[in-house]
Amino acid sequence: MQIHQISPSIAYGDAISNHIYEMDIRFRKWGYDSHIFVQQAKGYQPVGARVQSHDELEKVLHHRDDLFIYHYGIYHSSVDLFQKARGHKILIYHNITPAHFFTGWDLHSEKICNIGRAYLQCLTDCEFAIGDSDFNRQELVDAGFDATKTAVLPIFLTLETFAALPIDEQLIQSLQQDNKVNWLTIGRIAPNKAIEEVIRTFYVYHTHLNPNSHLHLIGASHIPAYQEALTALITELGLTEHITFAGKVSNAQLKTYYTYADLYFTASRHEGFCVPLIESMHFNLPILANNSTAIPETLGDSGILFTHLGYEEVATMAHLITSDPHLKQKILAAQQKRLDAFAPNQVETILRNLIKPFV
Repeated sequence: MQIHQISPSIAYGDAISNHIYEMDIRFRKWGYDSHIFVQQAKGYQPVGARVQSHDELEKVLHHRDDLFIYHYGIYHSSVDLFQKARGHKILIYHNITPAHFFTGWDLHSEKICNIGRAYLQCLTDCEFAIGDSDFNRQELVDAGFDATKTAVLPIFLTLETFAALPIDEQLIQSLQQDNKVNWLTIGRIAPNKAIEEVIRTFYVYHTHLNPNSHLHLIGASHIPAYQEALTALITELGLTEHITFAGKVSNAQLKTYYTYADLYFTASRHEGFCVPLIESMHFNLPILANNSTAIPETLGDSGILFTHLGYEEVATMAHLITSDPHLKQKILAAQQKRLDAFAPNQVETILRNLIKPFV
């Protein structure tokens, strides 16, 4: 029995790529002949993984007894190969950001997201469809997928890999300087992440509640106009010395930020899962998050959510979380309990049960 996972690309360290590799490891452990087909592969590949080109995929599309799994998070021509496959077909939907978030900021992103969401309706004839959150699963149903043929499979999280990584000593010195309170926000610097709301909330906190504080924004920036607008806002608010755009960082640096930050804060308006929430739980970093899209589902009964509150109210909540040890411990205890739901053995059991009817 062969299982073929298909994706436009794969790069070790990326959440979806790690998910693909973790699924591949399970498939091989369970005795299946497992393959991964991509157009582009970057970085380290786990031992035993067989990563091949889309050209090689075309040679097996006629196999009627094989299982083809397509990871859909952006429109790519490889989805046409998935549709041509004659075997069992499962779609895994990792969500596509609604195009309206990019209107006026980035025409290319707006177009590619519009195409990706529209094309989702052309995939409703696959045998089964999976979202990595119920929020994503419901989007599949809204697009025309049969609800009885959908399910949820959380992302496999490789949190144990952080343990072997060193701490960045130079970064520690910066984070601990003058006993600053450090806010952390992680993710692409993109309009749907509402980074401007993070900045404005931090301004109120820094100006009125704790001037000995710093905001660290971690993530790649691919939209120059949006980045320029954020930089201008920071300058206007007089926060140039108190906010850092760190860009894309190494995993060792990421571990250091998580370990020595005081608050994880997100004002994101659209998330299909939000991996940094789980990573924050792992590192015992209290979470303050916007009650939006998949965020409340991922948090469960943990973290602190805000809904339609003003900057003053949210900044005050942040101050309470970072200054009240008793409140902080209650939040962290709930987060640790929630973390258990995403343990690899739990996700592995779900995956095995989902593929049983097709193998």
